[in-house]
Amino acid sequence: MKKYIFRINKNENGATLMEVTVGMIIFGIIGSIVVAVIANQTESFNQVLNQEVGRSDVRKAIRTMRRDIQNLSISNIATMTSGQFVFMDNDGNNVSYIKSGYNLSRNDNVILTGLAEDPFSYLNIDKTTTGVQDSVKFIGVTLNIVRNSQSVKVEEVIYARN
Repeated sequence: MKKYIFRINKNENGATLMEVTVGMIIFGIIGSIVVAVIANQTESFNQVLNQEVGRSDVRKAIRTMRRDIQNLSISNIATMTSGQFVFMDNDGNNVSYIKSGYNLSRNDNVILTGLAEDPFSYLNIDKTTTGVQDSVKFIGVTLNIVRNSQSVKVEEVIYARN
């Protein structure tokens, strides 16, 4: 019967428990850094995305308002407050822009959400604020929206042609 004796060869390559532990610690540190960088990039991407979506929504609302206001006869204004603008357009259609809570509606259809302040100001020929309907030449529109803690603000002065 043969006896098997296990001999340790000093020339064998391998890793000791200490080397494996140090390697795991180093990989853990590198992994933590990579996860932090990816999380930071994801957060930055979401912030930029929220701002771009907000800008897109604001631009769409401004285009609609510009089209309506540029076809407005000043004599057809029914209501002009900082949160409400109601008038009749040149085609005889009633148009109402109303800020209700954080929403801006056009004829009862919400066109913008997350609105932080009243959007309307009424300006005379010198572009100073007026409360007199007959002296209104420009409508100032300020759309300041907040979405997911990201703020987008657009201001525009629209000339009422008629």
